Amino acid sequence: MSSYGIAILVVIELYKKWRDPWYEPTSSVVFTVFKSAFSYKDPKTMGDEERREFFFRSFIKKDRDLYGADSFYRVHNVVGLAELLTKQARYTEAEQWYSYALRLTKHNFSDEDRRYADVLIGVVDLQYKSGKAVEALGSLSRVLEILEKSGDATELRLSLLARQAAILESEHRYEESLASLEKRLTLLLDSSVTASISTSASANDELYTALGKLVAVAKLANDQVAAERHQRHAQLVLAVVIGKEGLGADSPYLSKDLCALADFYGKFGRPEFAYELRKRARALELLGRFGGPDYPGIEHDLAYVADWLKERATGADGTVAFHLEQRIKRIQAKRRFR
Repeated sequence: MSSYGIAILVVIELYKKWRDPWYEPTSSVVFTVFKSAFSYKDPKTMGDEERREFFFRSFIKKDRDLYGADSFYRVHNVVGLAELLTKQARYTEAEQWYSYALRLTKHNFSDEDRRYADVLIGVVDLQYKSGKAVEALGSLSRVLEILEKSGDATELRLSLLARQAAILESEHRYEESLASLEKRLTLLLDSSVTASISTSASANDELYTALGKLVAVAKLANDQVAAERHQRHAQLVLAVVIGKEGLGADSPYLSKDLCALADFYGKFGRPEFAYELRKRARALELLGRFGGPDYPGIEHDLAYVADWLKERATGADGTVAFHLEQRIKRIQAKRRFR
């Protein structure tokens, strides 16, 4: 192609960029034109990442033709290209494409939408990797704000709060890191995963790990009160974990440790947890009595445990509850025939 033809192409591209609000990001229109005119390369001869970039850029253009320049359906491939460029440490280009994806998302929805937050998570990664920790924390706070308003994505919020705390810790902002971890602990306790802390092994493990990190950061922040509180919490959770592993999840001997944990939650503003743990402790204690002879008032205790098992409804709880209720009927029938 002649230099005259190249000049015409450059002018056309500059005009498109001027008129088109959705013109794709480029560092240099002239370079882009020259590259497309003279340096075509067969994708089969490309390396893996080069081929991925080639196809991302091709798909972005095809999406434009298929869905329209301002369609949200373009965002997936735009973000894919931005992630690839971030991985290659081409941070300036990646930032341009992430900005483009954010514009498309905001144009179709709003900057309060969950989908906007999903794109912004990639921006956090880009900013942190490019050495812009302060900007990354700002973007991360914005993501968490959007997700909190949406009222879902608990697992994602837990992950992002841990990441926020880690970045703050790396910046020696220990008090803020501690605040993020404590917010994460609150969310962890509120989540369905940990709502029944005494019954789920994975929940206990996650909680114990979270408390260990809290203790470490509290010490870095020179917050002795917080360190001691979280250390005590961790010890109580560990006692329950060890008891469950050594004695069984429904051992009557767990009752004491469950009551101690319940007392802790009652003292530190978790009455709903204290209530559930005391119910479980009471049920396990009563289960330990049922192996002996009947005693006055045993029907009430059997009914209490049967109701608790039906409410918990895990494993063979329904079957055990049924047999306890049958025992109540047998006791009542025996008394009627005396």
